[in-house]
Amino acid sequence: MEEIVMDEVKEISDWLKREEGNPVSLTHRFSLATYNSIWRILTGERFDHDDAKLHKILDDLKRYD
Repeated sequence: MEEIVMDEVKEISDWLKREEGNPVSLTHRFSLATYNSIWRILTGERFDHDDAKLHKILDDLKRYD
C-alpha cells in the first residue's frame, strides 16, 4: 500500500514542479490522488491525473455528496 501512496505523492510533486510560479488549487489534486489510490487498491488499475475517466468518476461521486 505504501507504494500506491508514494506513486500518488510523486504525481502531485511532479505536477507542482510543472506549475511552479502559478497559483494552484490543491484540494482537487488531493482528491484525484485519494480516489486514484482507492481505485488502484480495489481494481489494480491506476489513472493519470489528467485522465478523463478519473475525472468522470470524481464528478459522479460528487453528485452523491
